[in-house]
Amino acid sequence: MEIMRYSKVAVFSLLIIQCGVAQQLELESESESEYREWTSALGTKIDAEVISADHTEVILKTRNKKILKLHPGKLSQEDQNFLKEKFPPSPLAEKIIGKRLSVQVADWPVTALFQFELDGKVKLGSLKRDKVIQEKDGLTYKIDGLIAKVFDNDKIHSLLKFASVDPESGTRMTFGPEKSPLSGTILSIVPAFSFNEVYDKKDEEPVLIEKGSVNINTLEKRDGIYYEPGAFTSFSGKVYRLSTNGKKAEEVTLKYGQREGLQRNWYFNGQQQSKSLWKNGKKDGAMWEWHENDQKKSEMIFKRDQLISKKEWDDEGGLIEE
Repeated sequence: MEIMRYSKVAVFSLLIIQCGVAQQLELESESESEYREWTSALGTKIDAEVISADHTEVILKTRNKKILKLHPGKLSQEDQNFLKEKFPPSPLAEKIIGKRLSVQVADWPVTALFQFELDGKVKLGSLKRDKVIQEKDGLTYKIDGLIAKVFDNDKIHSLLKFASVDPESGTRMTFGPEKSPLSGTILSIVPAFSFNEVYDKKDEEPVLIEKGSVNINTLEKRDGIYYEPGAFTSFSGKVYRLSTNGKKAEEVTLKYGQREGLQRNWYFNGQQQSKSLWKNGKKDGAMWEWHENDQKKSEMIFKRDQLISKKEWDDEGGLIEE
């Protein structure tokens, strides 16, 4: 009986040891599986496990427990793709990183520009009379929900607040200091290019401008009336406005400095966006809008800027409002 008792104890102890060894091997295996080889953009390699990552910073821990912090752009494209799968970026980050946004504020003589670079830097500036004026250099950004925070070292320089995670041409946003932001309309969102260029030279196409037409951005606007710079009398004649890619965005006639007759607008890609009738600087008559796929979007009637009637269709042609 005594022998059998000691035999059972020995077997039980052996089982405990085997389970402990198995658990240790399993833990070591799991720990080992967290390590992988990382390659920098310059080609150097290191074994480490990723602790956390987002669009601004990756934190790695090496086998000797050293912590490394770096921007994801410092890693190879393969490693960046791996991080995107393991730590999916926010929808807004996907939409604006690597892009250039053009934003127009009502009555502003310039167009605001925001370019979110892949390396974590952001460039701010303005477009005036076909010339880009860049603001302070060396700014960085971090996207949190619907807000893109712009930093000057560790201090918040400005905030860009979007209406949705999927901003597009025609939607509203605010930007500037937190206490005194400006509200504007997004004109375009395009892939980033040389910031000091007015538009991407790779996409250069001839823009057909009627002889004698004037770029409306070269005029001065005073109390809602357009003038030639320094002139005392209001401007009359055909005017146009270009998108940041150099394509025509708007065309209308000014009479005594106010919109008169037919106005036409185009999307950034050159697709027709709208037609509207104006009188004495106010919408007066019919207005037609189209979706970017060329499906009719709306038909409206205005009387001295007041909406009288409206029909609206979705981008598949279905009537949604009348």
